[in-house]
Amino acid sequence: MKAFHSPCAITKMTSAEQRQHRRFRVPKTTFVALWPEFFRVGQVADVSMGGLAFRHLTGEEPSNGSLELDLFLAGRSFYLYKLPFEMIWNFEPVEANSSNAPNLRQCGLQFGVLTPSQTAQLEYFVRNYAAGQP
Repeated sequence: MKAFHSPCAITKMTSAEQRQHRRFRVPKTTFVALWPEFFRVGQVADVSMGGLAFRHLTGEEPSNGSLELDLFLAGRSFYLYKLPFEMIWNFEPVEANSSNAPNLRQCGLQFGVLTPSQTAQLEYFVRNYAAGQP
């Protein structure tokens, strides 16, 4: 039986891995849904050609299987399906530490190998919807 690696495990990265791609702010209506079976949905904070960061409520982890995500803009006709990814970091934001705040976490993930079509759609998204550095 193959052991499942939690997608929210904290992993150390080298400085070179952390900034291979320029990051961009995205509209507040940009969301991500992680698969299988939408085990997590969150609001995207920033995106690059190599990955993205997003905020989410804590929830259950999937038991096994491949991990993919869908990236979409609410109220717009942009929806990018089934991007492979690896969770790089996951932490509780400082501003969410009050007793009245929901249990929010922020995650960073790195895209896996994208198809040429996925790469083109991600480039389109960055060019048309993202702006500046976070």
